Amino acid sequence: MKLITLALLVGVVLLATPALVPELRTWAEDRYVQCVHCMDYDRSHISLFGCKPRRPILCNGNACFMRFHKEFQRPSVMYTSGCLNLTRVEMETIAYAQKHSNESGNSNGTLLCEV
Repeated sequence: MKLITLALLVGVVLLATPALVPELRTWAEDRYVQCVHCMDYDRSHISLFGCKPRRPILCNGNACFMRFHKEFQRPSVMYTSGCLNLTRVEMETIAYAQKHSNESGNSNGTLLCEV
């Protein structure tokens, strides 16, 4: 009986552990979500559009990412999104970097999401 009670308490403590990264509240190394995998690139003489709203290409990972990059010297815009399969160590590294970052916002970087 004591063993069962201990197992239940350990389970409750693990479930109550706060998220490593705020935007991924329900992240777990073995929990997979579907993400949209695509890339759009637009420059004055080249345009590639792979993000199709009607029939998106899906992938599975334990986190999704979105990246928007805009270059002003040679005017171009690129958007990419897809899947990541992060380990707990990689997630801890991301959490540490976020906690110790001086940035206020991420205007030209990568965002993690669960969508």
